[in-house]
Amino acid sequence: MATDDPHDEEQEGWREARIEQLKQQAAELSGEEMISIEAENCSPEIEEEFWEHVVAFAQTKRLPLLEVLVKAGISVPSPGELDDGQLSAKLWEVIDGLFLQGIYLEHTDHLSDRELYVELWSETLREEAVLPPGESGFSYHLDLIGSGSAADTLSYLKYYASESEREEWAAESSEEDVPEHEQPRYDRDRHLPRSSSSEASPLM
Repeated sequence: MATDDPHDEEQEGWREARIEQLKQQAAELSGEEMISIEAENCSPEIEEEFWEHVVAFAQTKRLPLLEVLVKAGISVPSPGELDDGQLSAKLWEVIDGLFLQGIYLEHTDHLSDRELYVELWSETLREEAVLPPGESGFSYHLDLIGSGSAADTLSYLKYYASESEREEWAAESSEEDVPEHEQPRYDRDRHLPRSSSSEASPLM
């Protein structure tokens, strides 16, 4: 509701200036102009809070996820040091450790425990990341088939895509590009920790 209260107008003007200041700070930290899509009915208070989180995110040091786990007290030995039983237990310790850091795995059902652990240990956990502040409402998602590579795209179509998605893909490409659907060999994803936030980190 509009108000003629001079104090409210002053507060509104101050907040608009603060938002512009935060946008400029975020642009300076990132080295490029920051572009956002504002949601309908987004209040100035929420927009200000959003840009505060963007600035905090940009100021956070990039770290390998492996280092994040080690700092949290979770060792991540090489796969060759673990037998199958030890590896499965360690895998879930890593998954739970990632969850406590606000990091969530997706699309893992096509991989055995050992295959997933090897992928995490050798590649995924060695990538540097900036994790969103814990109070930001964002979460960080690690999609095991999210690289955009041809192999990952085929894995998605083969194991995870719905029939409508497969039909849409076939219509836009050649039939040969769409593999026959197969049920994933493992049943892990439904047991993975889930984020309560609907927002995924924009930097993945």
